[in-house]
Amino acid sequence: MPSLSIPDPSLDLTLSGLQRDYTRGTRTPLTVWQDCLQRIDAHDGRWRSFLHVAHESAAAQAHASTRRWAAGQPLGPLDGMPVALKDNIDAVGMPCTAGTEAWRQRMPQADATLVRQLRAAGAVLVGKLNMDACALGGHTDNPHHGRCDNPRMPGHSVGGSSGGAAAALAAGFCALAFGTDTLGSVRIPAAYVGLVGFKPTHGALDANGVVPLSPMLDAVGPLAHHVADLRHAWQVLGASPAATPSNKPPRLGVLLPHDAVLAPAVAHAWQAGCAALGASTPLVTSPPTWASQWQAGTLRRRALLVAEADGLAYWRTQLGPTLAGLAPATQAMLRYPEQAGALRVQQARALLATLRAGSAELWQHADVWLLPTLGHTAPLAGADLPADQADWCALANVLGCPALAMPAIGPEGPVSLQALAAPGQDHALLQWGESLAAQWRAAVG
Repeated sequence: MPSLSIPDPSLDLTLSGLQRDYTRGTRTPLTVWQDCLQRIDAHDGRWRSFLHVAHESAAAQAHASTRRWAAGQPLGPLDGMPVALKDNIDAVGMPCTAGTEAWRQRMPQADATLVRQLRAAGAVLVGKLNMDACALGGHTDNPHHGRCDNPRMPGHSVGGSSGGAAAALAAGFCALAFGTDTLGSVRIPAAYVGLVGFKPTHGALDANGVVPLSPMLDAVGPLAHHVADLRHAWQVLGASPAATPSNKPPRLGVLLPHDAVLAPAVAHAWQAGCAALGASTPLVTSPPTWASQWQAGTLRRRALLVAEADGLAYWRTQLGPTLAGLAPATQAMLRYPEQAGALRVQQARALLATLRAGSAELWQHADVWLLPTLGHTAPLAGADLPADQADWCALANVLGCPALAMPAIGPEGPVSLQALAAPGQDHALLQWGESLAAQWRAAVG
């Protein structure tokens, strides 16, 4: 078994734990921010999760929040919570490089919509996080800012492209982190470090002020320590009103092709988890016609081609036809659609649109569809990425539906279960996810 770093249990950075302590006065937003900053200064040289730490502005926000809590007038569940942002999300007063050298000096003049919401909710914005350049990649091995390491499994990949978000949370530098997810870029890092990651319904979180990769596939999403933290955050940030709580368990389905290739540790966890979840709620195991025709690898390759084509169009408008200032490897990925040809890109777009338009059939059979987040555990840092890394995550981006990655600790490190719900059912998925995550952890552990 690889070396697994277990967080100090006394270091409670859950939203519920912080709210409890702020209410009692045993901790304040200022002391929590100071503790986070001390850990960042002491340890982030190893993990390389942050590209920028907002020392002065975060301290001012923490002071203001401390005063509100002392007066018994917090703004809500995010008041005083240390929150970090992937470096493709604009925030006034902080650089936004999108992981590139070309934009090293870029200072946004306006906040992203998400950042405005977080400021209004009283969050303490800790800083900006490492990422794969242009959000294209799966290791967060950034040629300009360094390779982000995995605090839970040192020397192993932290995933990407929102790897800095996962590393910062796992290292105890913040309570909540936001990334972007185009083909699993929130859920994959969450899975590699043993956290929860949430890809909302397409467009449920306003992407204004977020550097795009593929508008059809992109989603802004949070990572946290527990599903309950995501639910509390969604109460503040979610675009749709909260669903009426229901005690009725969801209809569960298994959305994994019979010929899927899973590493032994993942296969064992998957089987144990399905057995436990099926004991309380019978699983739908015969997929509908639509799903029986789904080929995960083919869909992922088509979706990646569309993302690269969209990314190429965006970055050419920003940097010119030569893509000046981007690393050669990033340029090569963005230019791949030129080699593939316009017809293949057009065919890929048509396939994605057809699948999204016809996916309503899925939700007639189950409320929640289950599948592994990844078919493997975290590979060694610097190793070649598994070709199928995004196979099981790409589906939710193509369908535009919410997806929740939930961790458990197996014998070879963190493994992750993914739950998908119908578009617009974000609140319901997070409500169901608390129970599903607990059952999954118990079955695997």
